[in-house]
Amino acid sequence: MDTPHTPPTERHNHPETSPIGEHPAGIVTSLDTLETKSHLARNEMDDPHALDSDTEFRHSGWRSARTKIRTRLERDVASPSRLTRFDECGSRAWVFQSAEKSDRFKVRASYCHDRFCKPCARAKAMTIATNLGDYLRGKTVRLITLTLKSSHDDLSDQITRIYRCFSRLRRSKFWKLHITGGAAFFEVTLSTDTKLWHPHLHIIVEGRYVPQHTLAHTWREITGDSHIVDVRAIDQQRGVAEYVCKYVGSPFPSDVYHDDDLLSEAMTAISGRRTCLTFAAWRGLKLTALPKTDEWQPVAPLNELRALAKSGDAWAIGILTACKPSLTITPDQSYAWAYEENEPYTEDP
Repeated sequence: MDTPHTPPTERHNHPETSPIGEHPAGIVTSLDTLETKSHLARNEMDDPHALDSDTEFRHSGWRSARTKIRTRLERDVASPSRLTRFDECGSRAWVFQSAEKSDRFKVRASYCHDRFCKPCARAKAMTIATNLGDYLRGKTVRLITLTLKSSHDDLSDQITRIYRCFSRLRRSKFWKLHITGGAAFFEVTLSTDTKLWHPHLHIIVEGRYVPQHTLAHTWREITGDSHIVDVRAIDQQRGVAEYVCKYVGSPFPSDVYHDDDLLSEAMTAISGRRTCLTFAAWRGLKLTALPKTDEWQPVAPLNELRALAKSGDAWAIGILTACKPSLTITPDQSYAWAYEENEPYTEDP
């Protein structure tokens, strides 16, 4: 690998308004065992459509959908301050290098944490999946899915209804006899044929064996018209945690982004709603608690690294190549995101 480029240290001081709250003493210039895949990075930097800001870099995978979300936020939902946070999500970005694993890099920036921001919602889902997976280790759990019969009712009314019915179910003798605790996650799908909403609750539960036919009968008595339920034993705790938590990152289907009216209805219906909850013995489980991480050292502002990479600098190309696969799925500005099992966030419906 070429000799690392060393930008002037005085250029790389965090502004006083840095969301990170850290002030670097200098610049990290050693990549140690990091290999520079310059042919990959060069191709990206030579792309005439290459992004030209930190914010666009973070949101490159869903630009068209993000524009639609922003329009709906401005028209139907958001305050000016919320719009500003949404617009600036990913700005003031710095690249950091792990002090323990020199080939690991991450980006810290200002994030909006808006539930309709896909990278931020995905990051929250990753955090919840990690914490839930750790909590499930060694436990005997089952996955229950509850559905409502499709109807022409507004989505907001259907969401209210399924949560009220689930509350009644948790108060039933049947539920209390079989379930000691759990966590529920909301999902809504859209029928491609009828264009009707179809809300679900995916629930991880701990307790005794749950007879499906009895659960279906109880659910029918509570809802009045819905009896489709599913119960299955779980032997891969972390896998089921990741499965249910994906709905936190994407509560409605990508088809919705192609219809302005459906998108507006979905955003209005979900605003202010909890898409996940814990209950009974699991109440108090801190699903969004941030994990402990390694020590990290500041390298350089992201926009400067990108500018250097465009000019062919091997040092900058190597760093961006190392961190790009996880750039748009940052869990939070205060801890590492570089989970090796994660795929790049590149969805753009």
